[in-house]
Amino acid sequence: MSKVTDNYEALAAAVGLRYDGANNTIYGQKDGYDLIVYAADSRYPYMLTIHTAAKSPTGAALTKQEKKEFAKSVKSVAALRQEGNQILVSHKAVNKQEKLKESMKESISSLLSFLKSKGYSPCCSVCSRSEEVASFRFGGTYTHLCPDCEEKMRGNM
Repeated sequence: MSKVTDNYEALAAAVGLRYDGANNTIYGQKDGYDLIVYAADSRYPYMLTIHTAAKSPTGAALTKQEKKEFAKSVKSVAALRQEGNQILVSHKAVNKQEKLKESMKESISSLLSFLKSKGYSPCCSVCSRSEEVASFRFGGTYTHLCPDCEEKMRGNM
C-alpha cells in the first residue's frame, strides 16, 4: 500500500467514514447527509473536496455572501460551491496526518451545521427528493442518487 492510501484509511477512520481503495475516496453518512471526500486532482492528494447533496426548503441557492462567510469562518476551508443540489467544499491542503484529521473533522462538522442552520436537508442530486441516497461515481464525476435515479443512470450507461 502507498502512503496516501494508508493516510486516507486513517483519515476515514478518524472522521467516522469508510475508505474505498478502488476509487481512492472516503465516503459514508454523517447526521443523515451522504458524504464523499476525494482529491479533485490526483497530483495533489491532500487537496480534498467534501461533496454532499442538499436542498433548501424554498429551493433557493446559497448566496455568494453566505458561501464567502462560511469559507471565511472555517479556517480549514478554502471555498464552498453549490452546483444545483450538490454542495462542494474545497478543504485546504494539509500534509501532516494528525492536523489533517483534526481539520477535516472541523470542516465536515462545520459544513453539516451550516447546512442545517440554513434549513438544507439531504436529497438526491438529480431529482431533489429527500430520501435515502447513496454515493456514486459516473464518468469521473461524483453524485448522490436515490434508488430510482440510480436505476435510470445505470440503464442509460
